[in-house]
Amino acid sequence: MISLLKGVFAAAPGRALLALILTAAVGFTEGLSLLLLVPLLQIAGVAVEGNLGGLAQRLAGAFNSVGITPTITSVLVVYVVLTVVQASLVRARSLADTIAVQQYTLALRVRLYSAIARARWLVVSRIRSSDITYALTTAIDQVDNGANNVLFAIATAVVALVYAMFALRVSVSMTAIVLGASLLLLLFQRARTMLGLKRGEQVTSSTAALFATAAEQLGGLKTAKSYGHEERHLSLFLDIGRQLNESRVALTRAFASLRWQMTIGSVLALSVILYLAVGVFHLPTA
Repeated sequence: MISLLKGVFAAAPGRALLALILTAAVGFTEGLSLLLLVPLLQIAGVAVEGNLGGLAQRLAGAFNSVGITPTITSVLVVYVVLTVVQASLVRARSLADTIAVQQYTLALRVRLYSAIARARWLVVSRIRSSDITYALTTAIDQVDNGANNVLFAIATAVVALVYAMFALRVSVSMTAIVLGASLLLLLFQRARTMLGLKRGEQVTSSTAALFATAAEQLGGLKTAKSYGHEERHLSLFLDIGRQLNESRVALTRAFASLRWQMTIGSVLALSVILYLAVGVFHLPTA
């Protein structure tokens, strides 16, 4: 993850920095939109007490300071404007992420091809052409996906941090219970996550093997046909193809099981959290 970030910043420092700035801006607007729900609740007649009551008073003061009476119409207008701004920032961030990652993958392809072109003939002759083609295409595409996932994870973490800060403001006790339950759930699923990682590595190796087999057999197809070995070629190719299919099915099964267990575990955790909050700790409803 760190190496991918370093690579993106090295290849496109301006775009990568812009993407991080836009990510922070999206988190900021998300927080503002979340805070606007407090006066909306108060205007709707919901009793807002405790820490939320203090936030509601400060927000009402902020509206009055700019000459806006906090009515249902004015708050909704501000909420809609913030949503439009946030959607525009998300769109700009997605574009900045894509441009930065594409510049990074292009730099990788150029570096790799330049290294191959300038290498000694003895070194190049020992490398299969299918391996070189695979590295220049599929392998770098996997790096592309990984870099996009890292940037998406950062953006998601920023938004999650905003919600966590708001939750801490509402109730430290409830937030601590939720975070503790989440941590236990993640630790419980660690083995399943590592299994998914192993299955992903198997898919990568099987894809490389299929790529190499197809390239080599197509290169020697004329010779194989002249000796009547087409069926042997087909058998070898089908064996590799079946291995790739099996590894992909195993990967999907691992992540489907992980998603199923996380969903069930989340519901059970939420039930326990609500029981503790209401029945044991008697926390405020808000």
